Amino acid sequence: MADASPRTIQLSPWQRKVAGLVQSVDELNTLVLAGGRGGGKSILLLWLVGYFALISGDSFNAVLIRRDLAGLSKLEDLLFQQIPTLMPGSKYLKAKRTWRLSNVGTLKLIHMDAGDAFNKIQGEDLSHIFWDELG
Repeated sequence: MADASPRTIQLSPWQRKVAGLVQSVDELNTLVLAGGRGGGKSILLLWLVGYFALISGDSFNAVLIRRDLAGLSKLEDLLFQQIPTLMPGSKYLKAKRTWRLSNVGTLKLIHMDAGDAFNKIQGEDLSHIFWDELG
């Protein structure tokens, strides 16, 4: 069983550069992290989820999407280590795969493996969409 003790994400030098760029702009519309396996893109994505959850407060209504269920479960485990450290008092509703954050924001984890899966978010008023393993 994986160690579920809370800890913060430690960023590599390139991840810190990207994080600094994100923090230096007033408004960010789109960010694409592309590259091969093992580069740390998913870890940086989770850091970005935490960052935007903190700065957006109660207006944070986000989804984190992943195509494969095993990968989504791995992200779920990593978030379970990260979010309680960043926002103590946040609650995870496992059956709904939804975080109710202590700042009143929400984060929903979505397994999207088919074309009709967009029905899961159609009509939602989302502040952020995070997508891991798009292709």
